[in-house]
Amino acid sequence: MTLGAYILPSSLSGCLLDYLLVSDAGGPVTDRPLSYGAPLPDGADAELFDLGYARLDAWTATGGGWHCTVEPHI
Repeated sequence: MTLGAYILPSSLSGCLLDYLLVSDAGGPVTDRPLSYGAPLPDGADAELFDLGYARLDAWTATGGGWHCTVEPHI
């Protein structure tokens, strides 16, 4: 099962920190704020792994944030 992962910069998320969101076609599955100062977008890979997901393709810039395809890892 593949899902989408999105990085929302603080300017778009309305939070103090940048935010990582994993979603399927039905909406959000899980999310987590990123560590302050994490290099974007590749700094989100460790958070994805901690949430139980692995990135399948490169981060792509979209509307001020980033998107990639992920799948659960074992």
